[in-house]
Amino acid sequence: MVKKCVCGSAIVMNNEKTLLIKHKKLGVWLNPGGHLEENETPEEAALREVKEETGLDVEIIEDKSKNKIKTKGAFEKTLPFSIMYEYVEYKTGTHEHFDMIYLVRPMDNIEIKPDYREVTEIKWFSENEIDNLEIYESTKIRLHNAFALIKNMEIL
Repeated sequence: MVKKCVCGSAIVMNNEKTLLIKHKKLGVWLNPGGHLEENETPEEAALREVKEETGLDVEIIEDKSKNKIKTKGAFEKTLPFSIMYEYVEYKTGTHEHFDMIYLVRPMDNIEIKPDYREVTEIKWFSENEIDNLEIYESTKIRLHNAFALIKNMEIL
């Protein structure tokens, strides 16, 4: 049976590096993220998952030049950097992930505190190190796109 899931994930960027986790169940390098919990937005899930998996408090990097819509009863949320529809194979079966992925940066302290119940390794990588990792092709492309955007934004 295929399980459909909404997820929130984050590409953590700092000093021209990205923080990746080696996923315990999948055995590949990924950006932190996971399934939404009850009554949680994708943004909240992304921030929570980064904290749980890495110990870091992060903030979403967003384009401040854009005027967000705010009216009575409706407001515009931060757009994800990427929205992916992914088929993920677990031992228990296939999950279809509708994954909203945000660019984030550490708020203060960058001391990593991995949760080894979910990850086997955690490490900062430069862009030129990504291509040599055990990583999904879609993740590799997304990370290169994130590095390109960050260079153009000149914010880190």
